[in-house]
Amino acid sequence: TMNQKTWLNHPALKTMHPVKLQVINELAENASGKPLIQTAPYLLKAQQTLKEAGLSFSSEESALLMEILTQDMTPTEKQQLERLKIFLQQQKK
Repeated sequence: TMNQKTWLNHPALKTMHPVKLQVINELAENASGKPLIQTAPYLLKAQQTLKEAGLSFSSEESALLMEILTQDMTPTEKQQLERLKIFLQQQKK
């Protein structure tokens, strides 16, 4: 698993839009290692921030974000997060 420092070296971050990078950093700081119920508001805020900036995460960026957020989660929490991701994707439409 990635610890809090190693994900900062991920190649996708080198070319990432500054707003996206800020959103990922805030999510990592605020949500990483917390139960999903405490993570959801941060995910919703991140989605809103990106939407307001006219941005969205690429599939690679989303995968990196999920890896960061799920590194300390239980299997049950990971399943709940998958369901939340599906819900969030439906909200974009």
